[in-house]
Amino acid sequence: MIACFDKIYGCISGSQIGSALGAPVENWTHEEIEREYGVLDQLIGYAHYQKNDRGGGRDRPPGTTEDGIERQRLMCTAIVEKSGRITCQDLARVWVRDIDPDNFGVQMQPTDATMFKLMQAGEGFEVEGYQRIGHYSFFPASEVGRYTVAPGTVAFARSCQPVGIINAFDPQQAAEDALELGRMYVPPNDVALFWGAAVAAGIAEAIKPGATVDSVLEMMKKLVPAQIWLEIEEGLNVANRHERAIDMWQTFN
Repeated sequence: MIACFDKIYGCISGSQIGSALGAPVENWTHEEIEREYGVLDQLIGYAHYQKNDRGGGRDRPPGTTEDGIERQRLMCTAIVEKSGRITCQDLARVWVRDIDPDNFGVQMQPTDATMFKLMQAGEGFEVEGYQRIGHYSFFPASEVGRYTVAPGTVAFARSCQPVGIINAFDPQQAAEDALELGRMYVPPNDVALFWGAAVAAGIAEAIKPGATVDSVLEMMKKLVPAQIWLEIEEGLNVANRHERAIDMWQTFN
């Protein structure tokens, strides 16, 4: 039986390796990747945002992850420091404290700068003679997602692995925490929140001793809205029709 530590280690390291592999060819078509590399199976450097991805230089060294894993890292930091589950406000404090603004448009999305400034508005005001009440902030972190420039994206789902891990064995709580924390990234009731809930719940279930692919899928089906499950099921049906993962690209595209 696989130990819990090994599952958690594999989840975090696998996501980071995948991020570093995929970053250099983000937004490329499969045909472009195949023409340039055949199969991209090694870590190479990349440049994003401030330079053209197709020939503008590779100033990020091989193995560098991208914005999704930066969000994951900040989430892990908040969880470690709190020694448990976190709130939006817990995560916002780490954003404001740890992010280097010079990283926007380099390793983090330029749009993350907007979120960062809104979080600063919630955390940065200290007025002499006034005492803050509890953890009250002038701009609640849970409202930041209302101002995203890209609603409906997977920006949260692809970085929410720590939510599933800290809620190991409790998929229901993992889903609920994902719906709460996801509001830092997308508006309330955005479909992207439920994709985050699906990923977090699936991870929490997968860490259980004796978990199987079927038990993970059953738990996700139980906890997410029907429209989300229908899309997952559609993807599974595509997978069942192919022998190799790489053969599925055309159908998914």
